[in-house]
Amino acid sequence: MRIERKFDEKVVEDIARKCGSKSVRQSIAWLRRAHYNNPDKFVCEILDGVAFWAADICKTHMRLYEIAVREDIQRGGYGRAMMVRMFKTCKANKLNRITFRTAKDETALEFYKKFGAIVVGDKGEDWEVEIRL
Repeated sequence: MRIERKFDEKVVEDIARKCGSKSVRQSIAWLRRAHYNNPDKFVCEILDGVAFWAADICKTHMRLYEIAVREDIQRGGYGRAMMVRMFKTCKANKLNRITFRTAKDETALEFYKKFGAIVVGDKGEDWEVEIRL
């Protein structure tokens, strides 16, 4: 697997579109703000140009903004590979959990539960979720 550790808006937008993200434009704008507001703490990894994850490194945890795998190759191990990369990044930065939101109307929560995710809050149309490491 080839991994790029940089925020490349065009590649990320292409992957997001091909993975079926509902609001690609809004997601890219959000990631751009996170990247430019705090570039030293922002992490974005692109795997083989077909999957990516992006997060902020906080004092005690990682805040995951987005994880996406191109729709036609989902269930091919990329999601698992990205979770492993996130766990390694957390360990290297001495972080004890990953926090994020996921839409209630999507099946992503079941994927995250395989890694120990639990719902810790209700945020309207989203679940607030965390994975303790």
